[in-house]
Amino acid sequence: MLKKNRLLLLCLLGPATSSAVKFTSRSIMNISQVMPVDPTLYYMFNDHFTYDRDEVEGKTLKEKIKHLSKEAKSAFNMVVWRGSTTNHDDMAQYLLPFGKTQLRVREGNDTTTNLNVDVPGNQDIVAENFNITTNQKNFCSTLDFKPKQTFFGIGFSGYRQISNKIWLSFEAPLVHVKNTLDMVETVTYAGGGAVVQAAGAETQGFNNTPFVANMKDAFKNPNMHYGKIDGPQSKTAVAYVNLKVGYTYLHEEDRSLHVYGGFLLPTGNKPKGVYLFEPLVGNNKHFGLILGAFFTRRFETKRFAVNVSADSDTEFLFANTQTRSFDLAGKPWSRYMGVYANNAQRLLDNATAGAGASRMCFQTWGVNIFTQEVKVNPHFSTNLIINASFELPRNFAFDLGFKCFWQQDEHVTLKNPWTLGPIIGELSEGQTNQIGECTPARGINNMFANVATSPIAQVIYITEDQLDLTSATQPFRSDYTLYAATHKFCEFKNFKSCRLQLGTSYTFGSNNATADRWQVWLGTACYF
Repeated sequence: MLKKNRLLLLCLLGPATSSAVKFTSRSIMNISQVMPVDPTLYYMFNDHFTYDRDEVEGKTLKEKIKHLSKEAKSAFNMVVWRGSTTNHDDMAQYLLPFGKTQLRVREGNDTTTNLNVDVPGNQDIVAENFNITTNQKNFCSTLDFKPKQTFFGIGFSGYRQISNKIWLSFEAPLVHVKNTLDMVETVTYAGGGAVVQAAGAETQGFNNTPFVANMKDAFKNPNMHYGKIDGPQSKTAVAYVNLKVGYTYLHEEDRSLHVYGGFLLPTGNKPKGVYLFEPLVGNNKHFGLILGAFFTRRFETKRFAVNVSADSDTEFLFANTQTRSFDLAGKPWSRYMGVYANNAQRLLDNATAGAGASRMCFQTWGVNIFTQEVKVNPHFSTNLIINASFELPRNFAFDLGFKCFWQQDEHVTLKNPWTLGPIIGELSEGQTNQIGECTPARGINNMFANVATSPIAQVIYITEDQLDLTSATQPFRSDYTLYAATHKFCEFKNFKSCRLQLGTSYTFGSNNATADRWQVWLGTACYF
């Protein structure tokens, strides 16, 4: 028996404690923003009671019970909450390439400080990919990241019993989120500053823009249309609107069983891809269907009562179109590589070879090309809440609970067929021998040589099968929340009762696709 119990415990806790899977180089991270667990519904359909010791001495158990909600037909709940993420390193690994939280940036192939830039292990990013070209060609820096989300919300929910068997409910939280990557750049070699265009000379940086002197400026470049990093970004929106209709299958004095179905309306905001780790509220404007059930069981003693509730629902979200950035297969963060938008730009590079110190003006930021409209199918997600409410003397109650959330990995496909045109070309290294050669083996962390000495003879395009669309998805995640809350019940003349609630929770996950986070909340519910 002991071995069987251990096996059962491992099956239940295994997904929650496993951290073997580490996702990296993802362009989107959507952190669930939901109202704190609210047991209003459980109280609504159970004759909850409390004890007053001064009134119950010498009375029987039945005489001690106060049925505060026995005649209630409606309930309205309002809650405010505040919270923040905690696992900065895991979030950084999720968003950055190579599973790192710190990236080393180097420029060119200078013989004194930046030896062997073609060796990927010597750097994580080749600086020229970000339009950095310095006078001494030896720029070197390190980037440290500590992603964090802080959030604040005010939510409303309501319940209405329209018959002995049928009831309606809704939930609508308004949420404000603020995301920051908290990128700090430490420059080791400044390289004598960025190469400055001579008066009247042709601008030589990406898209005919000036070179920049560091990664902080590079990520802010207005001509880099997507994937930018420029301080904290925030968003305020209604995260979701749930509308449910329920059926009371069983309602007895010490137990009840309810089933329900409903709709998830497409609120919140869609990803635009303008910033890395952009603030997202809600579920990316997907329309969804909800199907669920909850069960309550009541236990009474002479001094307190316990309501144990289990609530489980499954949501199916329909596909929609969004804007997302993606990498090339086997090339983390290749969305940031400098590329030719088409062969015409490559040929211009070849035709003007030797005319200047660098021909990077014919390349562009890869993220401008590798950010497109895609069709996103999020499939199914499931919630399970197990709640225990302890009803104590003097109209107090205390809740302990555990919430599980599982979401399938998204499936992403291009909305429009891939247009054959973009080319991975040679980076100039600030030299005059840049002649538009193809370098398909090049990644964000190397400057591998070209594959053809005659660029006219051989053109190697990026094909659709080379795209890594999984880098633009939210992978499978499982969130686990432990929470506790205390309640005070009050009676008033105009309605049956009022409940004040103060609670706190902590959420953690089985992999770094979940942002660990804490939150505290204060709420009130009125029963009419």
